[in-house]
Amino acid sequence: LSQYDTTDMESLAKNVFNLSPDDKGYQQACLDLLRFEAEHCQALVDLTQGDMTSYDALRERYTGLPSPTGTASTVPPIQIIMPPITQQPIDTTPPVLLSETIDKYKDSRTGTNNWSRKTAYESDKNYNIILFVAEDGPISRFNDMDFCEEVARRFRNLPKDMNKRPKFKNLNIHQVLDLNDPQKIGIDRINKYLEYIAALVAFAIRGRWVQVNHFVHLKSRKPRGHKVSLDRDVYNSADIDAMQKGLQAVFTQEEPEKLWIATLMLFHGCRPIDLVRITKDKFEVIDGIICMHLSSKTEAGVRTVPVHPFVLEECGFDRFLATIPDRGKLWSENLKFNETKEADSHERWYNRTFEPKYVTKAAKKSLYSLRHSFITNLKYAEVNPYLIKEIVGHEKDLPEHDITMDHYGKEFTPEKKLGVLCELNYGVDFEPFKKFCQSIDWKQRQPPATK
Repeated sequence: LSQYDTTDMESLAKNVFNLSPDDKGYQQACLDLLRFEAEHCQALVDLTQGDMTSYDALRERYTGLPSPTGTASTVPPIQIIMPPITQQPIDTTPPVLLSETIDKYKDSRTGTNNWSRKTAYESDKNYNIILFVAEDGPISRFNDMDFCEEVARRFRNLPKDMNKRPKFKNLNIHQVLDLNDPQKIGIDRINKYLEYIAALVAFAIRGRWVQVNHFVHLKSRKPRGHKVSLDRDVYNSADIDAMQKGLQAVFTQEEPEKLWIATLMLFHGCRPIDLVRITKDKFEVIDGIICMHLSSKTEAGVRTVPVHPFVLEECGFDRFLATIPDRGKLWSENLKFNETKEADSHERWYNRTFEPKYVTKAAKKSLYSLRHSFITNLKYAEVNPYLIKEIVGHEKDLPEHDITMDHYGKEFTPEKKLGVLCELNYGVDFEPFKKFCQSIDWKQRQPPATK
């Protein structure tokens, strides 16, 4: 445009006119402009190759100006100098294995005291199963969604009690699955394994060994309409009556836990782990009421529960406590062989030896059914749900009062909790059991040594 005379530019400016987009002249102008852009781009491409022919023709066509006299139609092509390509050194670092990742993850949790002894023991068992099912290999395999789905499929077909059945001994995971055993592990156990893997992969992501965590989306779902409350049955009156008679039959002063743990669970809704490690210093008189301080791995599990008067006074639990030295352990040395297995050993004895012989052989009933029976009994009595949760050590997550009651509301008093315990009514005659407990001379017992 600089080649045009100024008067021509002024004349052009005065004669500018607008066209509608529907006008054929407007459409033709757009096509001409597009054609010029294409030709201009091609001319620039030729120019970079040293050929000015198309550029000179385009200049002459649209400006009317001839090529400068003596200018060659070709010029040396433009030299584009690229930086030299340097070959990256080959990474010879061996891949991080699944077994190594598990060891590093367990060290990171136990080193900072994030895991209790019980949790560390359970994690060790579960990760041994995970290593067996997924097989050792690079942890980077977990980036592959297909591999993760295959691992989840293996868990869904894993036999129940695999480590306790001789037919699966010394077999690898493929041989185990090929047997297609009809007894599979439950959905809750499957999801528990997948949760452990998800936690491990999250740790691997922080270590930059894995990029994505597929296991957070691979949990198995229970059938539609399934109720969690149906997973375990409660004890009915006949079961409780049979249990108290069985406790009398197996009682020895050398193993008082066989009498008291089930009894305390029935009248207080405790977990087995709440009781197996309890010591005498966990019992305290508060407002004239003897209470026990129970602890668990959750914040809500740390709680204070009054001792039921029937257990304490009528069955003579207070006389039993009097024989225990200060800070002494209540139970026998049989529960001491492995601190991480205390609850497991007592549950194993109760579920496999005592219950089938003296109580019931029902598959959905176990020592933990006593806790379910306690909660169900109070629920039927229409006891305040918050009171039940404080006694049994559950999180108070009722949505309608969550902030108000949890943040501002204080804990119920021992007197209030004791009143709830006294509302228990199992419809069972405990008089023979009470007389049996009263007949025990606890002074003859030699309590376990206190370290």
